[in-house]
Amino acid sequence: MGISRKLRYAGLSLTGLLAASPAWAAISSGLEQTAEKAGYNTASPKGLPEIIGSVVGALAGLLGTVFMVLMLYGGWLWFTSQGDTKQVQKAKDVIINSVIGLAIILTAYAITNFILGALLTGTGN
Repeated sequence: MGISRKLRYAGLSLTGLLAASPAWAAISSGLEQTAEKAGYNTASPKGLPEIIGSVVGALAGLLGTVFMVLMLYGGWLWFTSQGDTKQVQKAKDVIINSVIGLAIILTAYAITNFILGALLTGTGN
């Protein structure tokens, strides 16, 4: 597949993502209104723990996206390898390394969450 064809596919994909943004904004504002009517607090975080929690949540979402992109890249390499063993091995390495990276990230998150929860419970907060 030529470079111009890849650029065309990338451009179409980006256009699709950008075209969906207004629709996503309309959906999310409707969710906020529903949450407010249900009695949930939709105000922005106020204290340091809430802000840190929001940042960690955003980073987790970003890392999940990076994992998905790497998995798609590995799958694409494998799909387009046409029997080339070096290309297949590269694809397998990308997929295995992304799964290992995700496992490390999830383990670090679980350990941190456990330790901070124990510290906050132990100090009475």
